[in-house]
Amino acid sequence: MIIAGQRIDFGFCTGSKALKHRGLPMYALMNASEEELYVNMSAAGSRVMAPFSLRQIRIRILWPLPLPKGSGPSQVVYEEWLRVDAAYTRVQMGMAVARVFYNFVEKHRTSLATYRDYPWSLRLDAFYRVWLLGLERVENNVFVADLKYVKYYPNEQEL
Repeated sequence: MIIAGQRIDFGFCTGSKALKHRGLPMYALMNASEEELYVNMSAAGSRVMAPFSLRQIRIRILWPLPLPKGSGPSQVVYEEWLRVDAAYTRVQMGMAVARVFYNFVEKHRTSLATYRDYPWSLRLDAFYRVWLLGLERVENNVFVADLKYVKYYPNEQEL
């Protein structure tokens, strides 16, 4: 039985109330040690793949494009296979999604960086701008990354 709509959420368990349970920045998932993530991530040690009984999943990244409606695809779709097992924790899954995002950036950084005034422009600081909010199961073995792009942080001067 395929159960779409199942979700794995990511967020901080420490810090300000505004940040708790509202995603994690990709730079933290890429650069922080696994031990540091276990300390700061909500439900970090939860075995998030146990309910799914899957050995391999596809992580799908949907990246919006600034094209007028009706003029072709409105997003870039990037998918990558990932081996998993029932013992995968939330931390391990978050780190794996960050690696998939890194591969996406490497593949598309030149083509998606050309849109200067576009809110989802793939800038050099994309790892600081993109936050992983969760993974949504949309097909049997396909999980779509729920991403938030922060173009400007509070009190940041326009670049």
